[in-house]
Amino acid sequence: PAPAAQAPAPAQPAATSSIPAAAVADNGAAPAPVINLDAGGNYGSVDITLAYPFTFKGATYTVIVMQQPTGRDVRRFYGSGKSMVDVAIHLCTANGAPLLPAVFDAMAATDANALVSQATGFLLGPQPTSTTSSTTSASATPTGATGS
Repeated sequence: PAPAAQAPAPAQPAATSSIPAAAVADNGAAPAPVINLDAGGNYGSVDITLAYPFTFKGATYTVIVMQQPTGRDVRRFYGSGKSMVDVAIHLCTANGAPLLPAVFDAMAATDANALVSQATGFLLGPQPTSTTSSTTSASATPTGATGS
């Protein structure tokens, strides 16, 4: 008899970004635009599309928005003793409101790990990959920030 077919592996969460390309990678491109914080500008955000969208307590979650952290966020991270999970939750919104820890707890591990990976990348920079195991994380495509 033929072996049972296996279900295809789920796709990793996709991410899109509003962070200026020059701020993400030093590729010889023109410098990033000056962000005017006095005029309400910000450093942008990353939209992380969940691999496993879900409904929890009457709300449906398909995309989580992670704000580009500021120096204040970095200072809080290093001075608070909080985990990267706490930082990821702090940087995120869902459906226009802050991401609640209970919502993070309810999401699939693949998606929760994508949020933590993105926060780690923001605060600690790219992490080395092991040659003995494969690691995947959300990827971000910069699309711009606000302010002038």
